[in-house]
Amino acid sequence: MDSRGFIYSCTEFPLVKPYENMEKLANIQTLPPNNLRPNSIFDTWRNLIQNQTFPCGNCPWLPVCGGACPKRWIEGEKPCPPFTKQINSRFDILARQFGYSLIS
Repeated sequence: MDSRGFIYSCTEFPLVKPYENMEKLANIQTLPPNNLRPNSIFDTWRNLIQNQTFPCGNCPWLPVCGGACPKRWIEGEKPCPPFTKQINSRFDILARQFGYSLIS
């Protein structure tokens, strides 16, 4: 929700044009008090991960990155943080810095 009371499907939408104008789900002032937030395109994100629609479901780093950005996944991008592919190399660098020998 933004400072004007508009409800969005993503926390970043109110911060990025043109999404702040396009992706409004409702306004808190006009939403009936007993109604839930209207459904959004990202409401099933956790189910999509669990069902392995996206590779996040098998990734050991999922808790750390949070599944990256659902919008980018749905649009066909792969928004995984770089460390998910670089972690072994990073540990090797640390091992060398602390005088450990690498295991082949």
